[in-house]
Amino acid sequence: MRPKIWMLTAGLWFGSLGAQASFVDLGPVEYGSLQSATALCAPDQHEKCPMQRSVLTPLPKGKVSATAFRVQSFGETQITLVLKSNDRVFPYLRIEGPLKESGDSVEIGGGPTLAETQTGNGQSVRLDVSLREPGLYRVLATTESVKEGNSPDGGSHLELTSSCKKHCTRQTVDAREFLQKYKKPLIEDSSLEPFVRGRVEASLPKTALDEDRAEFQILVDQLKAFLAAETNRFPVLPPLPQLTYLRPLVAGLESRLDQNTLSPKKEVRKLTGSVEEILAGTKTVRHYPQPVKKDLAEVTYGHFPLETLSPTQTKHSDSLATILNFLAEGSGKLTYESKKGKRTLHTPWDLFDALIASGHLVEVRNERTYANFISLNDGGTSVQWPVWLDSGVALSTGENMVAPVGHSHHAWRIRGPQVDARVMFYLGISGVGFWAQTDERPAWTGNRVAYSVSSDKDKNFVLATVKTATAYFKRIRKEAQTIAKNKPADGYGYLGLCNDSNAALELLTHKTISAYPIARAAELVEKSPRLGDGLDEVFQKLPKDADADLRDKAYQRDVLKRIWEMSAHMISSKTIPDTELETQLRQLKQDVSPR
Repeated sequence: MRPKIWMLTAGLWFGSLGAQASFVDLGPVEYGSLQSATALCAPDQHEKCPMQRSVLTPLPKGKVSATAFRVQSFGETQITLVLKSNDRVFPYLRIEGPLKESGDSVEIGGGPTLAETQTGNGQSVRLDVSLREPGLYRVLATTESVKEGNSPDGGSHLELTSSCKKHCTRQTVDAREFLQKYKKPLIEDSSLEPFVRGRVEASLPKTALDEDRAEFQILVDQLKAFLAAETNRFPVLPPLPQLTYLRPLVAGLESRLDQNTLSPKKEVRKLTGSVEEILAGTKTVRHYPQPVKKDLAEVTYGHFPLETLSPTQTKHSDSLATILNFLAEGSGKLTYESKKGKRTLHTPWDLFDALIASGHLVEVRNERTYANFISLNDGGTSVQWPVWLDSGVALSTGENMVAPVGHSHHAWRIRGPQVDARVMFYLGISGVGFWAQTDERPAWTGNRVAYSVSSDKDKNFVLATVKTATAYFKRIRKEAQTIAKNKPADGYGYLGLCNDSNAALELLTHKTISAYPIARAAELVEKSPRLGDGLDEVFQKLPKDADADLRDKAYQRDVLKRIWEMSAHMISSKTIPDTELETQLRQLKQDVSPR
């Protein structure tokens, strides 16, 4: 079978670089990830690659000598690059690296040259390269005149196409293999089973009934079987309606998606001044996984940073998330100045509207992946350890559909003359709010975009998602201090999960429901005060998966449809957690397909 190739065509934005000097990394210019210029399409993550469009823009003479893209190698990563010109100029490609410290301290063009194209190859050049050492590399794309020490040829149009053929994602290790390797320090010496049992029982309210504790005992028994290699999955949570105290248990499973806390018990960080000053005053900080034990440094907890993001993209993402949370709380104002003039900002809507008006392109994306609650690593390798959920709904084969717990959120990608950032919005264990999207997701968790809309196509839709996110932010923070005041984790699980916040935004703006599971308690339809924020009707219409009647046929069909829409992988993916899930997904596709 022919290997599928990740194809990406990225237009080189040379024509507008001069106007973007206030936000790009100069020296020449670094645009961030070659992989992320459009939707990622790795050979083991998608059934087929989406159609890509190239954007051809002129390459002017002047200070800029090249456009640099960042590419990460996970060891022996094999890529092919083709640079074409449709004018009478000769294109030139160079790959430099590996670069120290994520390349942040290495001037563009100042790294060791790994490979470059030769002169006199005409209007199309190609590089087939194996990036043997793990780390960050740069691809410099320009014209041959730069190689000769001159300014780039002006007025030319270049088109860069890349493909990754092997080792395109970080390696993973199965949880079973991981536990066998570290059996003594993690299990025998640390008494893992009593630790997990203690966390489970500690999450139960004192008023829990014996049958509720029995449900948790099932999980403890699963752990024993998993450690004894009698089963390949742990934990497998029972159907939501059958597990009364799932919410406090989930509240004890903390993912390192969140760098900061937005607990309603804490005030959002106060800001003053202008957006430009805040962006300029932020340092680039990449957050790396931390050791779980001082004497076991190679075993770490958390996600790796997305090193293919440029330093500017990383710090702008952190800053913009902080700015948006401050504006969403509504306790202050900022200013934003561009060529269009100076504006006072009171809400996230104000900021996005100002950015679009000043020439920024904003894309909103409804993204879904599998949750990485365990979030362990072995050195530079991610541990594949899903948390499984039995839906309680049977496929046509008679078996219940069981899949990893899904995570979903809305994300915005912003690029323009002053801001280059990625942020997302969801309700997490650390609170509800906007978060910087600067982490690298493990390949086994998948990565799928349900739909995306850009501001040049539908500005009002993009702004509507921001407005809805702000209303949800205010609503959840208010409810956490009132009707969920005494609940664990500020009501996380009771008020909703990440999928609840995503479903609310989707229903109000896109008029569809595709998230699963949705955990907001059914009783809140009556208990939660009506705020007239547009969300009252949304909460009434959203499914109540934690309180549903699993015998209802219409509900069963709806659940299977949403599980399919939450699938983070295409069926042919090589990184689906196990073959049993692949088999069930194939059956699920048949069951939900129109007949």
